[in-house]
Amino acid sequence: NKIKKRFLKTLIAVGFAHTPFLFHLFIFDFKLIYFTFVFYIWYYATLVVGINQIYQFNNILRKLDITVSQLANQLENHSENDINQDE
Repeated sequence: NKIKKRFLKTLIAVGFAHTPFLFHLFIFDFKLIYFTFVFYIWYYATLVVGINQIYQFNNILRKLDITVSQLANQLENHSENDINQDE
């Protein structure tokens, strides 16, 4: 039961961390495209804080490892899709 509660809290934290991406709707001009980097930094910062609040990690590398591994996985999948489309 404790694991289910922690998993539910993790899903809620990830959901709240994705809220900065709602601001992508306001980027309608190419000059504003640089704000996407701000939103991604905001996203990863809120994700690290949320993970820390739930799991109470003492080591900052552990928190960053969880969030950066997600980013690396996304980039790897994206590059594989690009390779498959070129063929």
